[in-house]
Formats: sequence, C-alpha cells, structure tokens
Amino acid sequence: MKLSAETDAQGHAIEECVTFGGGQTWGPVVLADVSLAGETAAKLPVQIMDDAPDRCARPAGCGDNGTLINDVAGFSANGVLGVGVFAQDCGAACVGAASPLAIYFSCAAGAAGVCTPANVALTSQVTNPVAMFAADNNGVIVEFPTLQNANGDLTAQGKLTIGLGTQSDNTVPLTGVTVLGTDAAGDFSATYQGTVRPALIDSGSSSYAFDDPTIAVCDVGAYIGYYCPAVAPLAVSVVAAGRGTNTGTSTVAFAVADPNTFVAGATAFTNLGRRCGARRTLALACRSSTAARSMSASASASQVSTPGRSTRTDADATDVARHGNRAARSCLPAPSQSRRSRDRSPRRPRSDARCCAEHDWRPP
Repeated sequence: MKLSAETDAQGHAIEECVTFGGGQTWGPVVLADVSLAGETAAKLPVQIMDDAPDRCARPAGCGDNGTLINDVAGFSANGVLGVGVFAQDCGAACVGAASPLAIYFSCAAGAAGVCTPANVALTSQVTNPVAMFAADNNGVIVEFPTLQNANGDLTAQGKLTIGLGTQSDNTVPLTGVTVLGTDAAGDFSATYQGTVRPALIDSGSSSYAFDDPTIAVCDVGAYIGYYCPAVAPLAVSVVAAGRGTNTGTSTVAFAVADPNTFVAGATAFTNLGRRCGARRTLALACRSSTAARSMSASASASQVSTPGRSTRTDADATDVARHGNRAARSCLPAPSQSRRSRDRSPRRPRSDARCCAEHDWRPP
C-alpha cells in the first residue's frame, strides 16, 4: 500500500519517535484514510512503525538500549488507537518550541540521511481519527465485560462505540456523578496514604501503577517487577480529587493480587499492580475491567465519577473523558479547535516525570 508521506517546508520527511511506558517506536508520518464503524477520517496523519529500510535511520536516543518496540512481538499489537481527550499526540508543545522536542524529526532522504528535531504544525501531527470524523467526533466509549475469574480470564472481548451523547447507544448519564476537574496536562489529584500526587486514567496499559515501598515486588517468575503482596489480594484505596473549578472527590478502591497465582495463559486481569519507579504520578484504573486515559488539553476539562459504579468526565467547552466498572468514555476537543505487559499509551511532553496509567488488559 502506497501512502503519501508528510513533509516539511524543505521537502524533508517528517518522522516521529514516540515514547511509551514500555519503549519507543520510530517511523514516518504518512497520510491515510482511516475508517471505523462506517465513519472515515480522510488524509489522517498516522505513524508507520518499522517502515521500509531505506527510510532515515532513527536518531540517537530513540529506541536505544533495546527499548525499540517497532515490531508486533515487541509492541504486542498490530497498532494502537489512542483513547484520550487530546486530538494530537503532542500538541502545542511540538509547534513552536525554541528548541524542538525530540519527538518529531525532519529527515533528509535515504538511510544515511540526518534527522533533526523539528516543530510540526497541529495539522501534520499524528491525530486521533475520532476527532476528524464528520459526526460522532466528540469521544469514544470503551466497554469490557466483568471478568469471570479473580485470577484472570483467558480472553476479554470489548466494544468501542464512537461518539458521546450523539446516538441512542452512546448516551451519557447526567446525574449521580461527582465532577473531578483536570489541569492542562489532564491530571487530577489522588491521595494515597496521606500523599497527594497527580493521577490519570489510561486504557493503553496493563496494570495499576503506584509507589508503595511496603508492598513486596516479584523477583522471580514471569512477573518480575510487579507487586507480589505477602498477603493477597491486598486491598488498596485512593481518594481522587478534581483540580481547577471542579474539585469533587471520589474514593477509588481496588485490589492487588499476587500475579504468580494468575490462571496460566490468562490475558485479562483486574488486580495487577506495579511500582512507578522514580516517577511520581499515581496511575489509577477502574474497579472492574476497564480504565480510560484521562488527559486534557485545557484546564477547564474535568472528570466525573460515581464511586463504586462509574466514572465520567465533563468539560465546559473542550475535553471530557469517562470510565466505569464496565465502560470507559473518552471525549475529544471539538474538531474546530485547533503491552506482554507493556504500557502502550504515548507520553505527552510535560515538565515533570510521570508514571504510566494502567488498566487491567494484558496482551498475550
């Protein structure tokens, strides 16, 4: 399949190095017509991983030390559709920086070509296709069934519904929710054992991620680095609080199991946990089998939650997101506004280090 390459003003190819919690991907940005559920985003900028060998070599720092996950085995998927409230994967930070971030690159032709960091217009950045649909373009709902086995199910089949409040099958509850406002980075606050940290919800990862040095960590077996509590399951709870104008609170309770007791061959879990390492962000997930990445391009965005049942996000004009014990909803800015247990959610640039947010689906 021949796809048109995105190029800069000099005619150089635009390529991208995307950082995920489990590694990095490298490849050109091209234009493609993307269709989902009968709706099409025409000429959508997408990144092609591990493209033809005559492409420019990846720059130093992208995928070094075995962190490149460009193939299906390393990425644990054929591709990824971002479930979040940002229309672009970098946004304004990659448009006019005095020193361009090492995310988008201008690359001279050929494998020996030189790639240098470059600013890229919003219209040329990799974009969530839902934001480009003609209708039902304000978000998505991700649904997974309640798992049958506390120690993991072999499979879990979910459903992606496009749009929020635009069709009979994507209505949004208007009552019985608590509003949790988010800041410009899409974070709300979470208090865990007396410490307040930035927190987010992410549908692209495989475990709850939070720092607690009192919980033992697995040092043998297939889950090295994950929590292995001495007494499992270990009950955990945090108090989520909104930022900005919507400062509601909601207690989120979940459990952390010893993953060495998981069913052999299981790929879906509700109780896998791990540390964030040196990072300081708390990563929340839903009580059951789903979580949604909760990020915002505007400080006016917010999240809304019903403790023990569902979580919804709302905003006065821009971004909203939703998750629940069965459904995750993520809303996007209006179009007119311009993984193996790998974390497969891209990291947007920000000033402080953050830990990947997690949910309970783990690829085979």
